Amino acid sequence: MDDKKNIAFLVGGYSGEFEISLRSAEYVESQLVSDKYVFYKIVISEEAWFYLSPSGKKVIINKDDFSIVVDGGEVNFDAAFILIHGTPGEDGMIQGYLDLVGVPYPSCGRLCSTITFDKKVSNTIAEANGVAVAKSILIKKGDDLSLNQLLRQVSLPVFVKPNHGGSSLGTFKVIAENELLDAIEKSFKVGEDVLVEEYIPGRELTIGVVRWKGEIMTMPITEVVAPNEFFDFEAKYTVGGCEEITPARISNMMKTQIEKNAKEVYELFNCCGVVRVDYIWHEQKEQPYFLEVNTIPGVTQTSFIPQQLEAMNWPVGKVFIGLLDELFRVS
Repeated sequence: MDDKKNIAFLVGGYSGEFEISLRSAEYVESQLVSDKYVFYKIVISEEAWFYLSPSGKKVIINKDDFSIVVDGGEVNFDAAFILIHGTPGEDGMIQGYLDLVGVPYPSCGRLCSTITFDKKVSNTIAEANGVAVAKSILIKKGDDLSLNQLLRQVSLPVFVKPNHGGSSLGTFKVIAENELLDAIEKSFKVGEDVLVEEYIPGRELTIGVVRWKGEIMTMPITEVVAPNEFFDFEAKYTVGGCEEITPARISNMMKTQIEKNAKEVYELFNCCGVVRVDYIWHEQKEQPYFLEVNTIPGVTQTSFIPQQLEAMNWPVGKVFIGLLDELFRVS
């Protein structure tokens, strides 16, 4: 018992994705069975950071060294597993803190997380490296842009979305001119910067990627067929909210292109652990258009990564425990 590693299981966060993180954690916890690790659920919220014991007791974290006191004894952590969607889990903030206190984690590092969390920055880097992306305009609060100025740069229909964040919160598909400024205003309620992005006609596809025992490995591709205008928050987190087909019913040519592109994106951004890369397959140009990298992808009952792992006959716990094993072999 004494030689078990203490693992901080970080959940929660400061964004509208707080509840999604808790749902991911609930599912993953049920899969984590190991005689090598002891897991402590650490809730990160704007009010406090605390260990939530199985009995429901809250123990405040000592942020000086990221430790807790349980039953009169100090618990220090050998590693952390991050399951915080949005800030501060996906934007590099919690990674920077863990780097400072010397606690390793088997997921994307600070710089990778910061870059990929910014959709405009990651799209610019991807495009500069030969990855096809949708044309977009970044709007900051206070920018004085008229409707005519916007429409000279992008053509309707467009997507309006926060430049930072996920789960399609604050995201709108705009077809009519008179809806554009209202959608931008609503999106600003979710994020400081807003992206107006051209609509790419095609099929929505997503693929999990992981560095497994030194090799970058892709998971089976999922196709998303949403009943709404796009794959919105409701469709993402409601059982039966959309049709999700894993493995996707696509040609070998499409599969090969997406797998190759996803591996290149993983290397380009220096990703670690499990990530998910989202694409639109452009029907006319017959190529994948990169949407974004999710460095802390959802692992809820309705999430893609568990579906893709199931298609591989890989238990979720095998992957999470395997990544920790690899972390301690390397460190």
